[in-house]
Amino acid sequence: MANKNFRYEAVIKLASGPAVQYHNINTGLKKFHVFVKTTYKDQWIFWKARRIATKEIVGTFTNDTDIQIKAVRVYLPKQRNNGNSGFFMRVPFSRYNAIINRNLFFSDKVIVEAAEDYLVINELIFNKAINNAITELTAYFAEKGHKIANGEIAISEIQIEKLLISKGKNKGTEPMIDYP
Repeated sequence: MANKNFRYEAVIKLASGPAVQYHNINTGLKKFHVFVKTTYKDQWIFWKARRIATKEIVGTFTNDTDIQIKAVRVYLPKQRNNGNSGFFMRVPFSRYNAIINRNLFFSDKVIVEAAEDYLVINELIFNKAINNAITELTAYFAEKGHKIANGEIAISEIQIEKLLISKGKNKGTEPMIDYP
């Protein structure tokens, strides 16, 4: 059993989304790393170890995996913003037969690739932006006194391609000593 300075707690970030926390690891970091590799196989992205007594982060250790991004290629008119930090994209929404254009901003940090006629954006961020725009349009029409039902505003037909982009290999790291 390790003394109080060599007791750790760890948080494992999984690829499926949630983080798993382990309290009071007193067997050493190398042994815990072997446990993580055998239990979670390729399901974990990284894990962080923290000393319990001082809350000091001892290390962050990553899995040896391929980095893949789910993205969408969107063919819509776009315009660079004044600050040169991203693009405004004009997205058409429809309510009954009326078309409502709404400008959505995507910063350069979330844009994977930009070309003349399309943008490649992370799929989760694009879907979240579309859902936020629909809720804001619904709130706007309700505020103006229009009666509006859920699902009445929808995105119009636009050309989208779903992509799976491989960003290369993430080099894995592991602890060098048991009790740093």
